[in-house]
Amino acid sequence: MPYGCLRDFLRKAEEEGQLLRIKEEVRPEPDIRTIACAATKVASGPVVLFEKIQGYADKQIVMNVHGSWENHALTLGLPKNTPVKEQFHEILRRWDRYPIPPKRVANAPVKEVILSKNF
Repeated sequence: MPYGCLRDFLRKAEEEGQLLRIKEEVRPEPDIRTIACAATKVASGPVVLFEKIQGYADKQIVMNVHGSWENHALTLGLPKNTPVKEQFHEILRRWDRYPIPPKRVANAPVKEVILSKNF
């Protein structure tokens, strides 16, 4: 697996010029939907990271992770300019290794936020 977590992938996307950070506050609707839709229509559509969400001060949202072949190549750990045909060959090469059995860990980034009551 090329990345240990989504944060690692986002760092790589940023290094490769495939991450667009939206630092201004956005509304969940219609801003996020509109920007994410627009990103899919841009050549080499970037991964879009919304850093400030109205009404959700401590949350961030990432969209368009698989929105372009460049992003798809990065998710496979390949250079972003890898041709589509080579990406499919890479998927075929890895096919027999899936599904991957789960690995249980005591501490993981997903456990950083724990809800203590129902909302």
